Amino acid sequence: MLLLRSSFLCTMLCSTSLAFGALAQTATDAPTAAEAAAPQNPLKEAYFGETHIHTGVSMDAFIAGNRLTPDDAYRFGKGEEMMVNGSLHKIKRPLDFVAVTDHAEFMGEAFSLMNEGAPGYDDPVAKSFREANDLKTALGLYGKYVLAPLAGGGSPHPDFFQGAEAIKSTWKKNYEATETHYEPGKFTTIHAYEWTSAPGGANRHCCRSPV
Repeated sequence: MLLLRSSFLCTMLCSTSLAFGALAQTATDAPTAAEAAAPQNPLKEAYFGETHIHTGVSMDAFIAGNRLTPDDAYRFGKGEEMMVNGSLHKIKRPLDFVAVTDHAEFMGEAFSLMNEGAPGYDDPVAKSFREANDLKTALGLYGKYVLAPLAGGGSPHPDFFQGAEAIKSTWKKNYEATETHYEPGKFTTIHAYEWTSAPGGANRHCCRSPV
């Protein structure tokens, strides 16, 4: 099977571009030795994969109970059994390719929420997000600290948000997981994210997933 990406990279929008720009400088268009050694397919073949996945890095998934990471998502796509919301899940056959498309928005908050010891991790609001006992409570917190300020023209970032450095830290972890799980000719990982246009908190233009 031949399914390669040869440094198939996205250009991050908004503040996430700060993180991606530095990492992209290390990429080249030349195929790696592993890519060059992958078997070639002269005929067309069908590949099966997933191009839209959210992990706990996306705040809407986090408040719904998702605590998995991009690394977990790729392992699941490769056929590993994973614990999801208290139940074990495993796909019937490994996928050929996966793009983890966590939201570009609120990546910085995700770093503080999901990484013990990170700046902002022990903030009372961050703790309340992590310790919400049910979806109703979590949605209430999301509405109070994110949606309401956004709709009112204020900053949608809660107090535990640590700025651009936290965003870069989250994207770096995503980038590293994507590179680590790339197996040329066997399992293709794609650098990706989701960008949503939501002026005033209104999701009028749905979303886009650049890869």
